[in-house]
Amino acid sequence: MICLDDYSNSNISMQSAQESLKIATAIADATNFAKDIVNTTPHDMTPMALAEVAQTLSSLPNVTCKVMDEHFLQEQGMNAFLAVNRASVHPPRLIHLTYAPKEVKKTPCLCGKRSYVR
Repeated sequence: MICLDDYSNSNISMQSAQESLKIATAIADATNFAKDIVNTTPHDMTPMALAEVAQTLSSLPNVTCKVMDEHFLQEQGMNAFLAVNRASVHPPRLIHLTYAPKEVKKTPCLCGKRSYVR
């Protein structure tokens, strides 16, 4: 990565610059992807539509996606989840995305609006 200290050094290698650009592009693409989902109206981004988007992510390396329907939610006794969904004309979906890299340094957990690292 290139940091502010690197700008004072005019000997930045092309390889270092290309690696930094690759990382920055991946971060920008992921940010824009998330913004597109968030900015889509609920009328268009239904639970089913969001599940389809999530399933496309399983084409990425080390990513798996499981989508559970209302029958699974009932079997698991997830009544609060189902109660919130009663106000919608769209059936609920629970999306479980897993990223399992080959070399794990830390284990993050994203849960709703919170994230945790063990």
